[in-house]
Amino acid sequence: MTTSGWIVSVVTIDDLPEIFAIDNQSPSPWTYAQLEGEFFGTHGLQLVCRRPDNNQITGFIIGRTVVDEAEILRIATRAEDQHQGAACGLISEFIRQIKAKGSHKCYLELRSTNTPARRLYEKFDFQVTGLRKNYYSEPCDDALCMSLSLS
Repeated sequence: MTTSGWIVSVVTIDDLPEIFAIDNQSPSPWTYAQLEGEFFGTHGLQLVCRRPDNNQITGFIIGRTVVDEAEILRIATRAEDQHQGAACGLISEFIRQIKAKGSHKCYLELRSTNTPARRLYEKFDFQVTGLRKNYYSEPCDDALCMSLSLS
């Protein structure tokens, strides 16, 4: 599927090394085993975003659905590809697919100091619904809880 010029598709096992490299650019990356453990579960929804010119993975989103709710667990784009619409394409397609699966609400958490991510989620009408003190470590930070009504 093409979204805003980007190619968004379901993750395959061959995508994992590139996803791991992208995730390692974040302040608190997951281990390879953590990333691998989220893939291919019965309730998981993982998507990658590829560059149309060379098919290189530029970002990914990891989420899951349970009954009529969904959760975004992880989203990241390559540092050099940030602010070019890849994350918007990933979120748009994620929302489209979870709606199709019958989800009525989507949840996520993010670092309270991650203002660019908060602005991105607010573009999709996510609302701050709570705060978890000292939720993140290395570096220590609070988590903002956000949700989006899909009804």
